[in-house]
Order: sequence, then C-alpha cells, then structure tokens
Amino acid sequence: MIKSLEEKRSTILTKIQGLADTPREHMSALQHDLNQVEQQLDVHIDRSTKQLLLRSATRWQDQGERNNKYLYRVIKQRTAQQTILSLKASRSGQRITNNSEILEEARLFYRKLYRPTEVDHDAIDHLLSHIPDTATMDTDTAATLIRPTSDLELKGLINHSPLGKSPGLDGLPFELYKLLFSLSSDAAGLFRRVLDLALDGSFPHSWT
Repeated sequence: MIKSLEEKRSTILTKIQGLADTPREHMSALQHDLNQVEQQLDVHIDRSTKQLLLRSATRWQDQGERNNKYLYRVIKQRTAQQTILSLKASRSGQRITNNSEILEEARLFYRKLYRPTEVDHDAIDHLLSHIPDTATMDTDTAATLIRPTSDLELKGLINHSPLGKSPGLDGLPFELYKLLFSLSSDAAGLFRRVLDLALDGSFPHSWT
C-alpha cells in the first residue's frame, strides 16, 4: 500500500511540474489530490512504524521519527536471540543443530518433564497409619477440599499471584497467565479444566 501511494504521489508531482502553464483550477485539483495522497501516506507510514515498534519490543521513537531500518534491525536481532540454534542431545551428549533433531529433543524433554512420578504406596500407608483417630473433620469441611475450582477462586489466584514466579516446572511465569486471562475467557476455562482433571487424576494419555 505504501509503495502504491508513493508511486501515485510521484505521478502527481510529475504532472504538476510539467503543467506550469495550466489553468489554476486544474492545478488546484492536482494539488488537492497530492494533499490527499500525502495524508494517506502519512497514516500508513505511522501505522507501519507502530507495528514495527511492537514487533521490535523497543520504546525508541522520537516525535515524528520513522527509522524503519533501525526497527527491522532490532527485530532481526531479537529473532536471532529467541531462536534455538543448537541443543545438547540427552541420549548421546552430542551437539545437534538440525531443526528436526532440535524439535525432537525438545519434545523428549517436555514429555519427560510432564511424565507423572511413580507413587510410593508404602510411604502413603505409613503416613496414614500414623494419623490419630482424633484428627477428623466434618463432612462440609471435607467437601471444600475436593470441590471443583470456581471462577472466583481462579480469578483470585491469578490476581494475587507473585511476579517473576512460576506455578509449575515448565517455567511459565504468572505474568503469562495474567495476560492470557485478560485476552480470552477460553484461556481461563482451559486452565480451570486442567485443575479439575488434576483433582480427578484423569489426565489424557497424550499428556503423559
């Protein structure tokens, strides 16, 4: 779009420069067209600059500054920083650089990370055998410990979660959950569903 407007602007300027002796009405019409094209060009360039600023994750921009070359360079640098170029293979210990091998290594890592640990039933029986008979609670109190998570509880959990901390082994911080919940109600529903599955111990087979 910007390229098209620039070509249109160049065409109008050529007409204005070549028609110095044309009637004032015709020249005014060309000048009006030129002003409109330049306004549209300004809007698109500003929009493009704002998009580049978001993509480059930088706050640098002087008033009226449109240094797109700088912004493209920042985006390229950040992309390189965020791209995994190599990994150490867990099985062979060798350094791998092939994209498919890197993806497979990452898949193995997270599959192992989320695999449930074996339950030590002897330890559980030992613990339960040492609970005194007087340690009891009424039915209503017991029900609160196993009831599904409510929307209000989940919202309170996220709103009061600490910054710079992660609720799980995946390292995803609470800030990410806050952002997802603010963008989509489906994210909150999915998170609540995961909590309910954890409570029931009925995770899908694909998660293990």
